[in-house]
Amino acid sequence: MTGDFVAILGIGAGKFELTLDKAEYHPRDVVQGKAVLKLNENIKARGVIATIEATRTRNSGKHTYTDTLFHDERKLDGEKEYFSTRGLMEYSFQFTIPTGVISEAAFNPGIIGGVMGFFRDSVKNSRKWVVSIKLDMAMAFDVSATKSIRVTPGSPNAFVSAQVQGTTQPNPTQTQSNPAVSTPDQPWQPMK
Repeated sequence: MTGDFVAILGIGAGKFELTLDKAEYHPRDVVQGKAVLKLNENIKARGVIATIEATRTRNSGKHTYTDTLFHDERKLDGEKEYFSTRGLMEYSFQFTIPTGVISEAAFNPGIIGGVMGFFRDSVKNSRKWVVSIKLDMAMAFDVSATKSIRVTPGSPNAFVSAQVQGTTQPNPTQTQSNPAVSTPDQPWQPMK
């Protein structure tokens, strides 16, 4: 009877192996992940869902609160019966790290402000980024796997690039003859 009860709860029904392309990312980077599902029994489930989430822990008086700063998910497989006889089931996914979630907005704009805010939050250990995948089962424990990632403000090359752009002087004849040429003094504009 105990084995049947455990199976109903989903405990030991299977496992996910979750791998990511790297452990550290910057805003606008793409997180590429792969998950392999191995089931020990046939399971009726609502689907396979990959998620990325950023949370912040903050204290207010005697209470600790966790705020969700960013959440995105991908449904990789639908509701059906998942068969253990099918063997290993592989799923690939990707997420883009958004801008503005780490401390850039809370401090001075630009790379320096973002870096300073990042280190302040790192010392407090208040921001956490997690990538997870689960086989979503109704009224039972999900088969799941989770990986923590580190998100830092801007790539090291972005700071060097910003310094180089700030010291470069535009050639006035180039900008007059070709108004489409962007100079370092002009703000970046998205392409249309």
